[in-house]
Amino acid sequence: MPIYEPGLEEIVVRNYKSGRIKFTTDLGDSIQGSEVAFIAVGTPPGEDGSADLKFVLAVAEEIGNKMTGFLVVATKSTVPVTTGEKVRAAIQSALDRRGSDLKLR
Repeated sequence: MPIYEPGLEEIVVRNYKSGRIKFTTDLGDSIQGSEVAFIAVGTPPGEDGSADLKFVLAVAEEIGNKMTGFLVVATKSTVPVTTGEKVRAAIQSALDRRGSDLKLR
């Protein structure tokens, strides 16, 4: 495990073995049949020192391109407060471009 939290490794291993959690780099595959998607990518500082959200928003757009039904999308905690609104807009924009009738709440 790349991070330490007491008991986390045992929880992850148990849930992985039971099929309740999986890890992949294939976003399209990962959200099919999932109820929750976590966006946990790097947010390096931009030239002005603010968080560079290009990776977060790229994943949000890809989620909008691939999702086919209900999905909770969560972002990691090291993004600025207004990032949720930007993620929502990126997902909805991708859904609209592909003509999907899915709407975000």
